[in-house]
Amino acid sequence: MFRGSTSTASFHLLCSGLLLALPVTALISLCLFALATPVRGQDPAGFPGSLAVERAMAMNDRIRDQYLYQQPDSAILLARELLSFAKEHQLREMQAKAYNLMGVALYQQGLFAEALGNHEEALTISRSSGLLLQEATALNNMGSIFQDQDDPVRALDCFSSSAALLEKSEDKRIYPAVLANIGIIYSGTRDYLRAIEYFTRSLEADRAEGNDIGVASSLNDLGLIWLELGDAQKALSMFEEARKIHDRNKSDKGTAHSINNAGLVFLKQGDYARALSHFRNALSLRQKIDYRQGVANTLADIGKTFRSMEQTDSAMHYLHAAHDLALRTGLISLAGETSQALYMFYKNLGKPGKALEMLEIHRQMQDSLSQQKIEEKLAQQKFQAEYDRREALFEAEVARQKLESELSASKRSQQLKLSLAILTGLLLVTGILIVQRNRIAKEKKKSDELLCNILPEQTAAELKAAGTAETKSYASATVLFADFKDFTTHTPKFTPNALVARLNDYFSAFDEIVGRHGVEKIKTIGDAYMAAGGLPQERPGHACDVVAAACEMLNCVQKKKQELEARGEIAFELRIGIHTGPLIAGIVGTRKFQYDIWGETVNIASRMQSHGTPGKINLSDTTYVLVKNAFSCSYAGEIEAKGLGRMRLYHVGKEGKT
Repeated sequence: MFRGSTSTASFHLLCSGLLLALPVTALISLCLFALATPVRGQDPAGFPGSLAVERAMAMNDRIRDQYLYQQPDSAILLARELLSFAKEHQLREMQAKAYNLMGVALYQQGLFAEALGNHEEALTISRSSGLLLQEATALNNMGSIFQDQDDPVRALDCFSSSAALLEKSEDKRIYPAVLANIGIIYSGTRDYLRAIEYFTRSLEADRAEGNDIGVASSLNDLGLIWLELGDAQKALSMFEEARKIHDRNKSDKGTAHSINNAGLVFLKQGDYARALSHFRNALSLRQKIDYRQGVANTLADIGKTFRSMEQTDSAMHYLHAAHDLALRTGLISLAGETSQALYMFYKNLGKPGKALEMLEIHRQMQDSLSQQKIEEKLAQQKFQAEYDRREALFEAEVARQKLESELSASKRSQQLKLSLAILTGLLLVTGILIVQRNRIAKEKKKSDELLCNILPEQTAAELKAAGTAETKSYASATVLFADFKDFTTHTPKFTPNALVARLNDYFSAFDEIVGRHGVEKIKTIGDAYMAAGGLPQERPGHACDVVAAACEMLNCVQKKKQELEARGEIAFELRIGIHTGPLIAGIVGTRKFQYDIWGETVNIASRMQSHGTPGKINLSDTTYVLVKNAFSCSYAGEIEAKGLGRMRLYHVGKEGKT
């Protein structure tokens, strides 16, 4: 659930699931992110009204109001600039706000681990600086992530801690949002009386403050409770009132949420035509703003509707789409729900192989959270054992020194014997410590090797030496995007192991190719592969390096296609898009590092790929100018790129280099 208002620059959205077939705990996805507005005239560095503080406030407001939910990529980029500026001027509060902004934007993209890491950074800064509001905001946001990861216990702990801080704070702007989140936790456990109590308290607080968006959010929450309790008309009237509020405030995300909730009412009443109409309107709005979690949930709702209409093909189509997107964005609960629904379809259709595949995925989703908790517990036990061992050694040394001081001169002979025994013991302990040190050295070597596999070598070295790596701007770099045509369509034809093995074959080959050409692999996203030339170390000719690597990647896939088709197996075709321009690169995350790149150059490269033809390499006009003397290229017309206008593109010829 996203929660918020125009005054607090936050937003409340409850993601719907498969309402009739599933319990409430699987219906309500909590994603509340409340971003506190700046306190005018208050400078954490101690100089009220300074130009630095005013500029940081303006940057914060711009990111929050113009980019955070509409363009999360740009929001991350600008929040990093805000963080750098805040660190330079020692503005602790603005540093915390920058981390919270990045966390919200990363959450929008389904990157939960990275989002959590940024909110933890905000929490650390806020606690050390006595910033109650920012500390409460960070805890609130962390609770939202835990709830999305099906961990209501940790989520409720975060929300309760946030509420306790806000009760002490004079600034209670996000207090209604936190109350609503606690209500959602109780709703998920079917404690509807307590849920209604907290939602009503939140609603009254927002009305008292004139917070329209907060009021609409609580209306949506209460409407879902009344729908679950069987009062469909009361629920529908609340959803309609919430929609009107969101429309007045031009909140596409809120409007989509209210429309989707109304669709759930019609679905429960069996009015499938109106249900589908509402879901499709909500889907269009959610796709427009690239709200992936919402898109996944609405796709599932459409699939549920077609299932109720006994239109099997349409139901399976939308459930598969929801399932794939849920897996890509880390929505474990929704992935489990859709795999269970698909399992029943395949079972009833007499397809035991596909039914078993979906059942295995369903079980994996159920097991994933418990396995994660087991690993965390084992890690904690390992740390405790090491701590206890060190404490025992320390206590033994203290006891030895105390015993030596108590020995009298008349017992020198005994002291000598005792000293020899102690010396022997110390030698033994020293031996143990040496063995332990060697073991630690081996583990450190493994961790260093793993770090170099995750990050560029230069960046990894910087991180190990300084504990952090500087975010860098590049005046010119070349970005490559590649993905496989109709990958999602063919996915159901593979077992999970076979699908992963096939992708691993391709991506391993791509890793080897880009490595030889001095191109840096950035990441993979589902069936998409992203790489860049000219970073982390700037080098001339990076555009040619990337195009040369792209030609090899394409040849590799085409050769594999011939081999697979000869054996009667499914083969994929590759689309590649390349663009050259300025960008920013750096590390995101604190516990799970990821080297990533941002900027319009990345977006244009993605557009080059998405408008590409299978078996072709699409070049932007900029890249073409840099490589036209080295590669055979041909003009391929213009495309209309969303948000970028018309763009010329070129194809690299089959013969590659001229």
